[in-house]
Amino acid sequence: MEAAEFDEALALAVLESALTHVQWRLKSSSKRRLQIDVMALCAGVRPVVMVDYGGKLPELQQHLCALLRFCHKESHIFEHLRVMLIEDMIYLVHRRGLAEHVRSSLNSDAPPFFVDLEQDPPQMIREREDNVAVIQLVSVQKIFSLHFPITEQSNESLPCNKTGIVSTDTSSVDDSTALGNPDCIDLSSCLQDTKISIPTLNGKKTRAKVTEPEEELMSFSVPYDLSMGGSHEPWAEAFLSDMHERWGRCKPAWGALHMEVTECYPQAIVL
Repeated sequence: MEAAEFDEALALAVLESALTHVQWRLKSSSKRRLQIDVMALCAGVRPVVMVDYGGKLPELQQHLCALLRFCHKESHIFEHLRVMLIEDMIYLVHRRGLAEHVRSSLNSDAPPFFVDLEQDPPQMIREREDNVAVIQLVSVQKIFSLHFPITEQSNESLPCNKTGIVSTDTSSVDDSTALGNPDCIDLSSCLQDTKISIPTLNGKKTRAKVTEPEEELMSFSVPYDLSMGGSHEPWAEAFLSDMHERWGRCKPAWGALHMEVTECYPQAIVL
């Protein structure tokens, strides 16, 4: 499904039915957060979201897997959505969107910048070729590119050392349907014995006008000492340009989009 074909009303209706089907009772704030995250994924605005609401593992994983399995049966809108585990973090991902996100990170014309956050203040890593953390991060990115290829010849994930495909359905759906369509992709082993931590991948929750009032689509922090220009920084302008391009492909689902950069030492908060 292309983003331009995204039907927000249908997606919300299916999601509501799925919540009832799997008997997942959410607080109103958590339910709204789930709706926004799923809409952002389906519409192509975000490739991945970390789910840190609605319960704890393993129950949260069970609910998400059962929810997606029901949604997959009801509408093609959700066909690319999957659950992903990395250690004790759980995510909802758009397979194709995440594949493109990883590819752009690995094949960008502009070399990426790496920052050592353990330094106070954070410092740019200059000698990237000899830095263990940088080497490991690039290696992990390449593993992600194997699990989320741009051209999908098979729905099954590729092996990653001890990577497991976890089936945790709580509904009455036949387990055989999950063989070529895994409920949950567990990439925890990809980070074992590394110094890499990717808690949110590309930020949590830019603000989008979904309904009145405005809703927060994502937020993330950047090292304050390395980004003194706020929204006028080249990275901020490039990020906003990319978000507007994504938004332009699904305008029917999102009324408006804007970004705010708030300076708050020792970091700048981007909304």
